[in-house]
Amino acid sequence: MSGMDHSMPGMDHSMPGMKMLWNWDTSTVLIFDWWRTDGPVTLLLSCMAVFAMAYGSEWFQSYRAQRDRVLLQRAAAVGGPAVAVDHEATDLLADQDADLHAAGGRNVAGSRLHVARVDTSHGRYYQALRAVLRAVESFIGLFIMLLFMSFNGYIIFSVVAGTAAGFFVHQRGQAGKSSLACH
Repeated sequence: MSGMDHSMPGMDHSMPGMKMLWNWDTSTVLIFDWWRTDGPVTLLLSCMAVFAMAYGSEWFQSYRAQRDRVLLQRAAAVGGPAVAVDHEATDLLADQDADLHAAGGRNVAGSRLHVARVDTSHGRYYQALRAVLRAVESFIGLFIMLLFMSFNGYIIFSVVAGTAAGFFVHQRGQAGKSSLACH
């Protein structure tokens, strides 16, 4: 049985594809069949695009955190049932007014809490806006993760460099979750 052809019909083996091992190839496919690099020039252009996406991801995370605070403040201004808002992490905490007062206005991590009132109709609107921004942030992170999974060293370096540059510029003075988490 030697000499058997194990290739699949219709497959062109001369074209680059996604590799599942670490590589430094200049010819590769990134996520979509149409996003191919066939040499150093197209690889450089793709690396620049990946760098820009990773940098933009850091900007968007900073933007979403700022918008999140504004949306929580607007929701608090319309009144409604009390929820505790951690302004440093921008997470809604399900504490009651009495529990918050008993804790001296501080959560376990010691960050300042503010009691906000959220109206059911306006509160849902603001929560929906927050959810849309979070969905976009998750999509961007997962898309960048797929680029990282090309296992191409040049692309991986572009992701890391873009993330570092974006973090340096847009995440100054902000504590919070790591931006390397894809979602």
